[in-house]
Amino acid sequence: PPAVGSLALKALSVGDQLQSDIVGGHKADQYRWPWMVAIFVKEKNPHNAGDTKANFTCGGTLIHHQWVLTAAHCVQCLHAKQIRVHVGIYKRDDPRNETKVKYFSQHEAYAHGIQRNDIALLKLSQPVNDVRLVTLSKASDVFSSDIECHVAGWGNTKQDGCPLKARFGNSCPVSHDVCIQGDSGGPLMCPTKNKNRPWVQLGIVNQADGCGEKPSIFANATYYRRWIAEKVGVVP
Repeated sequence: PPAVGSLALKALSVGDQLQSDIVGGHKADQYRWPWMVAIFVKEKNPHNAGDTKANFTCGGTLIHHQWVLTAAHCVQCLHAKQIRVHVGIYKRDDPRNETKVKYFSQHEAYAHGIQRNDIALLKLSQPVNDVRLVTLSKASDVFSSDIECHVAGWGNTKQDGCPLKARFGNSCPVSHDVCIQGDSGGPLMCPTKNKNRPWVQLGIVNQADGCGEKPSIFANATYYRRWIAEKVGVVP
């Protein structure tokens, strides 16, 4: 399968509205990536047992009407009943289309701390039938070396003085100048010439350490197609 790390990531697209958003990103078109989901975790208030607040934790993608693909570390040490998934939204805090999670599966060989097999699937409590699904890249897909791929999510647009820069010029080194603070679990997507699958997901954001500190790390979604098929029952 193609190595995710070899792709030229030139553009970041996001948001508080899929909006001022990922570091180095820009406001995303509202209907461009409908399969994007926002994952929230409900946590009890230690000062008020009756107060349970849901906090945004990660991004993810709808790969099946009842399955969400994300990173394993996003659900580490959680119980399914704590997780809420917002599907088909543009603004991160949009309360519509909130769905509970029946259960989730982390990769059996997931190694916390070293980003190995950092992939998980969330089974929703009920299917979502009115939202378009993303397609996973196949091993047979061929991409040019200058392809413009995208990361989308609801992260931060700036961090500790790191300026918001245009990502479409030639002044953006690929490896260390891609800043994706706060969008773990979100997708790395690339366009295709196939009208039936205009976008495919190649990767899952595993690590995004801020501006210029470390390279961003993606799990190769193509590599995990068989594992995903075993869990979901079909290949997305």
